[in-house]
Amino acid sequence: MSELDIAMMQHISYIVFTEKRPFSYLDFLSFEIDGKEYGMTHGTFRNTVSKLIKDGELEREYRSGLAFYTIKGVNFGKRKSNEVMMNAMMTSNHMEIPNCHCHCHQHDHPNENIVQYSTPPIYNIIENLPLNKNSLHDIHMRFDVSNIWTLVSSSLDADRLQQQEQQQLRLNSISKDILLSTWKIKDLDIKVIVHRTNTVSVVVGCSYAPIALDINGVIRLSNALTRVEERLSRLVDDCNKIISGNEHECPIIPEHINWNVTMWHFGADASIEYTGKEFSATWEVGENALIRAYSKDMKNGKSRIRLERQEYPNKSLVDAVMDKLSSLS
Repeated sequence: MSELDIAMMQHISYIVFTEKRPFSYLDFLSFEIDGKEYGMTHGTFRNTVSKLIKDGELEREYRSGLAFYTIKGVNFGKRKSNEVMMNAMMTSNHMEIPNCHCHCHQHDHPNENIVQYSTPPIYNIIENLPLNKNSLHDIHMRFDVSNIWTLVSSSLDADRLQQQEQQQLRLNSISKDILLSTWKIKDLDIKVIVHRTNTVSVVVGCSYAPIALDINGVIRLSNALTRVEERLSRLVDDCNKIISGNEHECPIIPEHINWNVTMWHFGADASIEYTGKEFSATWEVGENALIRAYSKDMKNGKSRIRLERQEYPNKSLVDAVMDKLSSLS
């Protein structure tokens, strides 16, 4: 199996056994395993799934606009789409919930294969839900730095590399990408990967502390990414000294405002506590977007409903944020 095949199976297992839902090709347009981003075209996804079905590992769960699949023997059933018509405009966070092509379910028992649908219908739960501020989380960014992989990888085994920095770096034996230890900056978990292509991936994990889409939130994100810039610049500078003794010009880490945003989750949490059974529902929006509504257990032990849309800005951080703020004004 290729590295992409292995990553795909890991993501399938996570969706089916942890999120307890079937999956479609939209789940594989962009996904992350062990801090590394992957992506699949519709054709690659279809061919791989067809082979896995033929091998007896997967099966089709149902078709509702899109084809949904699951691991063989782990079934969720299908709710008729006319039972829940999700056509309300969530004006408080500019998120439209379209006519439902959903797979709604409860998380009853981790070992149960049959998952019952929540009652009342999810539409009734979220129709008049009071929401907190619009926010972002799971922000994925990328940028290129000439020769960075060769520089950092060449210094991995160097005796002169400080022990603290050696502990930060880990070489993926398959992809040869270099993974840095997760950086905890305030309440943000930030993962950095240096790819063999001299592309650097940065993922801001903040599911429990989303970035509010206001001035304070933007400043909070910018301050954290400035520290990431500084740490990466220091690492590259140290590696350059070890390898070249400063004979060669040190690569420069670009400013974070110019990093390309490949994906983020945009949405809002309910301002009130949710005390019902756990649930998750996903809707397709066009060909390249997903909307989810699900219950989220927070760090304070309480649960809230989160509405989010998975988006692919594919533009610089400053442009992506400004465009999003403009769309909300």
